[in-house]
Amino acid sequence: HGSEQNESQSDQATAKLIDAKRQQIGTAVFTKSGKGVKVFVNVARGLTPGFHGMHIHSNGVCNPDGAEPFASAGGHLQVDGHTGHPSSGDLVSIYIDDSGAGTTTTSSEAVTLAQITGKALVIHAGADNFGNIPDRYSADGRPGPDEKTLATGDAGGRAACGVIDAG
Repeated sequence: HGSEQNESQSDQATAKLIDAKRQQIGTAVFTKSGKGVKVFVNVARGLTPGFHGMHIHSNGVCNPDGAEPFASAGGHLQVDGHTGHPSSGDLVSIYIDDSGAGTTTTSSEAVTLAQITGKALVIHAGADNFGNIPDRYSADGRPGPDEKTLATGDAGGRAACGVIDAG
């Protein structure tokens, strides 16, 4: 374990995940990994069973008050002038079991630890379709997913949020 103790604090960031009632329901740990970050998310309780979309959002503010809880976190994070799809802050979904808990580990090379520190991790109420809508499902006659689907993955409201803090 000697080498681990020599790593600087800047190699890791954490987020305490809260629900709309301001109760802590889990944690996330972000670790520098190659050109990107490794993300470990642990939800201990409080979410509905099934898949939940998970993204890094652009504002490090997790305010559950208002018409839409955690709207304060802003939209999906985009870095270095990246405005395409998928967004820089898109992550895999987390699977929540019947007890309301779940864990996932993933990685992203779309962002660095420095770029996400001070931002927010949001877990959505529903599953993320990653904007993956075949042309045959287009309701308005245009092919493929619309702008809302591309921007949100249609993952629904925001169920949990945590500000990503260094160290």
